[in-house]
Amino acid sequence: MKSNIFLVIILSLFITSCSTDESQQPTVTQPENYIVLLDLSDRLLNDGQANQDIELIFHLFEKYESTVRNNLIINSNDKFRIVVAPQEKMNINQSQWERLFYLDMSKIFVAEKRNVLEKFKKDLKNNLDSLYAEVMQNKTKTSDFQGADIWKYFNDFLSGDITQGNKNRLFILSDGYFDFESASASKKKNSANKSTASSFLNKVRGKTNWQDMIEKENYGIIPIDKPFDSLSVCLMEIYPKYANLDETDMIQFVWKRWLEEMNIKENNFIPHTSIPKMEGQIDDYLLNNK
Repeated sequence: MKSNIFLVIILSLFITSCSTDESQQPTVTQPENYIVLLDLSDRLLNDGQANQDIELIFHLFEKYESTVRNNLIINSNDKFRIVVAPQEKMNINQSQWERLFYLDMSKIFVAEKRNVLEKFKKDLKNNLDSLYAEVMQNKTKTSDFQGADIWKYFNDFLSGDITQGNKNRLFILSDGYFDFESASASKKKNSANKSTASSFLNKVRGKTNWQDMIEKENYGIIPIDKPFDSLSVCLMEIYPKYANLDETDMIQFVWKRWLEEMNIKENNFIPHTSIPKMEGQIDDYLLNNK
């Protein structure tokens, strides 16, 4: 009888020991991939827009940095990149800038990870200042800019920036319009009232039933048939060009419809406002989309 009791005690201690060991195993977190897409079109003519962009991008990097540090830096496989939406006649070396704004912790030797991370952060604002200054050089009016082709970025480049197995987060700094100075820069889909430009909003702007009109006529942006289901999108800096009271709602409606047609279910929209408010909304978005 005593031997049976002794055996039970030994088994209980063994099970407790195994359970404790399992609970103490480090949690493996999914690597994160931050993609920041810049619309460097005539929206930069808005007062203080470049400085606001830079502050918000830096805040995004600080959130990324927190993720890296939560993964103890040496274990981090997280990525951060800033990319520029295609745009004709921008006259910058886009690939050179994008290489400068790319950080992949998985490709850095363990002993160098902390220093590389800190140097990237230290240089970030100065590099962004230089990029925006180069883009704005000799540009003072809308006609000095071509439209930023966000649709082309999604269609041609986004898949290459997504990392399978990562939590892919796309942050877009744009006023929200798919605008082009030349009609030849956009294309239409024959069987529907959809195109790569948002000029169809002219047909519903100012109408109280604008949403019904969009749905009935199937107005919208052509969805892209590529696998974006591992992606979440946050459109920031929505900035209406027209005084129409429903303009912000219209932009968000068009974007949400387009993203969901591409199976991008996690999406968030942040209209242009003060930097502290926008940073707070970014924080809320990240907290709710872990």
